[in-house]
Amino acid sequence: MARTGLRRPSFYQYFDDIYDVLAKLAQRHVKALFKDTEQYADRLLNISDPDMRREESEAIRRAELVRVCKTHRKDQHFYRLLFRGAALDPAAERIYRNYIRSIAEHTAREGFPGPGGHPFTID
Repeated sequence: MARTGLRRPSFYQYFDDIYDVLAKLAQRHVKALFKDTEQYADRLLNISDPDMRREESEAIRRAELVRVCKTHRKDQHFYRLLFRGAALDPAAERIYRNYIRSIAEHTAREGFPGPGGHPFTID
């Protein structure tokens, strides 16, 4: 809370409790992940040009993967909080499950390949 510059009463005018903060952070990360995934897919589609050299295509793919990994690395504290919290607290576990469900539903809806290259489905 020190980073926000708000005092506790002001902070809780915006959030009901700590779980509300975690849920809002999870929603923000899901939106960012979707945006990043769409950018990644668009860039990969753009390099499917048959005239592009293989080495050039591989370099672009590698650069995109590194970019995505760096994006996730900067959010490592959020992920640690979410994953560890889910193991210890039922309310945090519900937020975690909703986070994973949102990602899975988006992946299935967009038709991204799942394990073995087959379309991702939700059971």
